[in-house]
Amino acid sequence: MSGERVLVSYHAPNAYLASESWKQMRSALVSQFPLRNLHWKSPSRSIKTIQELDLNLVAFDSLHDEHTSQVPATLLEKPLLNIYIVACEDTDFDSYKNTIKKQIKDWHSVVASRKHQEWLILHVVRPDARTAGGNFFQMKYSVFERIKTDFNAEKRDRCVQMVWSALQENPAVWADLISKTKDGLITAFESAVNQREEDVRRSESQRAMPGWNFCTFFILKESLASSFQGLSLYEDAYMQYAELESSFQQVLKEKNASWFGTFIQPSPRDDSLPLLSTDKKPYRDLILANTISVFDLRTYILARQCTLLWKLGRINDVGRAVASFLSTFGRLLRDHETPLPEFFVESWIYSSCLSVVEQCDSWTSNQSLEGAKLAVYNASKGELLELALNQLSAIGVAVGHLPSEPPFSSSSGPSSSVTVDLLKLSISNEDLLAGVSARDVFDRNYIDTTNRAIDLYAKAGRRKFALKLHGSLAALDLYRGRLDAAQTTFASLPSHYAPHMWTSLEAFMLCRALHAYSKGPIPDSREWVSLVLSFMKLCIDELGMSLVDFQGDVKSQINDLLESVQNAASQLDPELVYPDHPSIQVKTVGDARVVGSKDGAFLDVVIRNRLPCALPSCEIVAVLAGRDGESYQFTADVESAISGETALTLFSPSVSPGMYLLDFTELRISGLVLQWLHKKTTAKSSKTSANDQYNLVPTRIPLDHRALSVRLAHPKEVRLGEASQALVILSTGRNSIKQAILKITGVGGVGLRCQETSIPGSIPTTPPILTKDTITVTDVPEDTEIELLIPYSTTTGSDTIRVIIGVDYVSSSEPTVQRTMQGSKSIVTSLPLVINVQDFFRGTRLFSKFTISATTLQSVRVFSVDLVPSDGTVQIMKASHSKGAVVTVTPNQPAHFLFHLDLGAGSVPEMMHLTIKYRLLREEVELLVDEAIKSVFANHADESESGRLTAKEQVITSLGRSSSWVERYCVTGQLVVPPREDSDLGDSYAEVVELLSSHNFDIDSPSNWRKMGLPVDVPTMNIVAAAELSLTTPGSAKLLSTAPLYAGQPISAFVNIRTTFGWGPSENLTGSYILRYDIEEMVRDWLLSGPKRGKFEAKASPCRPIARQYIMRTLVQHGSSFTAPITLIALHHGELELPKVSVQALPLAGGHLQVSTPSMDVHQVHGAERVLVLPRGGRSTFVVEMGAT
Repeated sequence: MSGERVLVSYHAPNAYLASESWKQMRSALVSQFPLRNLHWKSPSRSIKTIQELDLNLVAFDSLHDEHTSQVPATLLEKPLLNIYIVACEDTDFDSYKNTIKKQIKDWHSVVASRKHQEWLILHVVRPDARTAGGNFFQMKYSVFERIKTDFNAEKRDRCVQMVWSALQENPAVWADLISKTKDGLITAFESAVNQREEDVRRSESQRAMPGWNFCTFFILKESLASSFQGLSLYEDAYMQYAELESSFQQVLKEKNASWFGTFIQPSPRDDSLPLLSTDKKPYRDLILANTISVFDLRTYILARQCTLLWKLGRINDVGRAVASFLSTFGRLLRDHETPLPEFFVESWIYSSCLSVVEQCDSWTSNQSLEGAKLAVYNASKGELLELALNQLSAIGVAVGHLPSEPPFSSSSGPSSSVTVDLLKLSISNEDLLAGVSARDVFDRNYIDTTNRAIDLYAKAGRRKFALKLHGSLAALDLYRGRLDAAQTTFASLPSHYAPHMWTSLEAFMLCRALHAYSKGPIPDSREWVSLVLSFMKLCIDELGMSLVDFQGDVKSQINDLLESVQNAASQLDPELVYPDHPSIQVKTVGDARVVGSKDGAFLDVVIRNRLPCALPSCEIVAVLAGRDGESYQFTADVESAISGETALTLFSPSVSPGMYLLDFTELRISGLVLQWLHKKTTAKSSKTSANDQYNLVPTRIPLDHRALSVRLAHPKEVRLGEASQALVILSTGRNSIKQAILKITGVGGVGLRCQETSIPGSIPTTPPILTKDTITVTDVPEDTEIELLIPYSTTTGSDTIRVIIGVDYVSSSEPTVQRTMQGSKSIVTSLPLVINVQDFFRGTRLFSKFTISATTLQSVRVFSVDLVPSDGTVQIMKASHSKGAVVTVTPNQPAHFLFHLDLGAGSVPEMMHLTIKYRLLREEVELLVDEAIKSVFANHADESESGRLTAKEQVITSLGRSSSWVERYCVTGQLVVPPREDSDLGDSYAEVVELLSSHNFDIDSPSNWRKMGLPVDVPTMNIVAAAELSLTTPGSAKLLSTAPLYAGQPISAFVNIRTTFGWGPSENLTGSYILRYDIEEMVRDWLLSGPKRGKFEAKASPCRPIARQYIMRTLVQHGSSFTAPITLIALHHGELELPKVSVQALPLAGGHLQVSTPSMDVHQVHGAERVLVLPRGGRSTFVVEMGAT
């Protein structure tokens, strides 16, 4: 019906219809079809667009008169448009008046009387004829205008003129005709639809009246649907069938079936014919005869609906509609009293599902489905095949091919009680008939259908449905005795359900798997253990226990399964690690506790067993992990862990103090390891399991002061310019070490040279064994510290180095226990002091001022600072300090140290060395506290070691809370500890505090001070000059000492410049330099007369060399000098500074000296002098005129 074309009639004089011109025009007109983009604007509907509409041109004379039949037909059985063709010249008024007008009038009278049909008059004119008559004096009134006047009685224009010729084809000439054709078709169709809809409404309103017939109503409404379908209005057509289905359901609900035949009248092959075929039976004749069965009518409606769904591109809705129909109507057939052949319903549903799948594939063979649409399409086909499989299961259970248990049994059994007698079977599906009589054929059909459904579900992404069907195949294998295949399938399915939280399906499959394994020997211990552990996940709560399909005492059966797991676990090699089993939860309780009598720590935990029975004997392991990768393992053996909570204490032989998180826990049963990870390390672990919620709080391992420990520190003595070293201190504590292996690894570009390790203190009895990466010490007694200096290098600019130190050691008391410690240690390589130096040349003497300040906020105590030359040929004197005085240095309070180097008769040393003895104030205070505690606790033998450590910790804490004691201590040496109210040591603490404030301990042993040495370069200078401006009385060479100076009085003076060359290179002693002096102009204080600026030559005067291997650099006492006289006049009285004399060396070139500008240092000898200038005395007489007129 979808291929039906809309009828359009044409009429013209017979002579024209028989002409060649008409044939050509008809062919050209047909080529314009189908019409495209027709818009139907109905008042009762939204605008509809008909993409394409094909037309069928038929001769007007070939149509019969309207039927008088009362059977409604489709609206497209009659023409919607009638066209009359006029072929005459536009100026041939005679022909039109005498002949053509009457012919049109006769035709018009006929078509105008026909209901729901439109008409159109087409006037065809040749192009040449119109051109020939187209002059200015042509008559305004034409034949076409006369046609419009005579027949356009209404406002609508139903006349079209077309200038056309077969020789001059122009597509534009058809535009007006096509437009009016579309308007005419839509107008006629809307009129017919309105009338037919009114007829439908009238018929439906008479539903309660006597004589109303549903079948007649059905034919009437279906004619409307067929009309919509003919115009490709598939949505409207589908709505008509949907309304028919609703009306039909209402009729069935009212149990008014007088318009139908029986509910179902099975005919041959009814159970196997294609469900969606509309021509397998004469449905329309059966409806008109009121003999159609409910079964056939409902099937017919479904077939029409599915065809329209396909036309609408809703192929996915076809499968859903069919599946719903078959399930619903199948139940009606089973419940109805009409006797049916055995397995008729199952055969009908089975055959219908397969035929619909094939029909859908046929419909989509030329279509391209992609993405989500393809997935839904495959899923709908999979659902149909699964429905067909259910029918196979029902037949198989009925004939004994399958057991009456899940997954084969269902709530709806076969359509009737069945006795296996082939002679009574009357279904027509040959595959089902063969399967009933032969189990092999049945199995092949069952497996093929299942695999097809699995494949479709897999393509659709429906894992859950596909896995369920895999379970059906496994159940078939189990029933047929194929245990290997059944066990393999059942064992693999639960792992697919678990991630998706499909608990009920997982429980069913696990029970099936256990049942399959119980049928025969266990093929693999590993598979069996994994299967039982997966099953145990369901036994931790009431919901899971309710899903367990066990017969008898479930608790005892679970206990038997645990015993079987214990037996199977003893055969596991390698170990089977099973992560995050929810049946066990481990919780740490509080912090760890040190053992006290030996190295190690205890950790209290609570094990929560969520299973309904006790666990077998096992080992519990808890691993604590630190920030830098160190981890320690706590273990304990458990005979049995009852259901509920069990408190345990775990032990670790080697620990390191710090804060830790529970990394993972394990429960070991022979070769089975149940493992739970607690410290998540990836962003994917966003969900926190129940086991993790117990262990989010960090666990603290306290410090065991008597355990073996390793520290990283600065060496006591540091020499800058030499290889960097790190000090590693190994303290044995209570342990007498039989062997300890230290493995030290640098982190972040730090390289350690363990093979170059040295021991700064006393060497042990057995020297350590050094390798590239390890240091091994043996036979070390208890309470011993071994210091190891390890050279290192770093490629980073950071002032902090970090190393990983691992220690594997065995004590003499426990030779069978190897303890392992590992931790990250770091030290700041920058020194706490910064040194600045200033040098001052004074002839043959050099004064060096060293300024020492702290680089950190901590105060530094400096004991001594010494400067020594490298060769000892010169004498260095230090400015005196109070003997034994200790200087406190802070960032804001530096210390200054002055040294005097006198060249004398020696040579300039190549290098000097500065040595500083110091310690941090914190270190000094700790030494004092240790001495005080040692003194106090020596009188309290009953106090434990922990009491001493507690006292020290409390004192240091009190000092850290306030800094008020620092200034007093630095001045007086008294350490006043701030009061503390919460001390639990009683009198011992008070005695320590009193002793610290009233007694000074001797802690100035050399071992208690740090030493820092650094090389100091001796500054060099080519020329050292001393410039002096000296005054004399006029006419005398006597120095001015008592004679007064007056303003305006000339004062004789001399410029004296003395040079020294001993601080430069040896070439200075044999050369000469040109120097230029310049006296400062002080125009507000002095007038200067004489050579205020000039040049002079300075020569070295070397002495007799003492040895040939070096040249002496010493000059006579005054060295080379230059003197020039000048005169000064003071401009005012007062204390005046003398002008400065600047001296500058000029560049020299040539000879053996190739220096550009010699370096030079100038000292103003008179720089600190000021002279007193008195005002000049005298008398002056002034005459003042009095009373001028």
